[in-house]
Amino acid sequence: MLVAQDVFRSMIAKIKSANALAPGAGDMANSLLVRDGLPPEYPVEELIARGATGDLLGYILDFDGNLVDHPINRRVVGIDLADLDGIPNVIRAAGGAPKRNIIRAVLNRGCINTLVTDEPTAKSLVEE
Repeated sequence: MLVAQDVFRSMIAKIKSANALAPGAGDMANSLLVRDGLPPEYPVEELIARGATGDLLGYILDFDGNLVDHPINRRVVGIDLADLDGIPNVIRAAGGAPKRNIIRAVLNRGCINTLVTDEPTAKSLVEE
């Protein structure tokens, strides 16, 4: 019902037509989704056991940037990850050791083209 509303469809269309977007992504320990928005029937330990490394736009990803096979990924309300391909500049700004795995997952997915991070994180990603 929410997705069918005109105001929601209009908002999604605006996001998809943007020239740049900085989507949210978080690791499994500190993510806003995990901390404040994860439904109680989906414990974080269950997601980690299935290979979750973090979330991008609310979608739970594994280390390779693939969607984790879990019902939570069918409950996301928003743009699809494939919609990022149509946005000319997708920016991810994150750094620090806790964010390293989700940064790597997003890079592996190939859906960002601008990464802003700190030097130690950049070095560890390049060395890998």
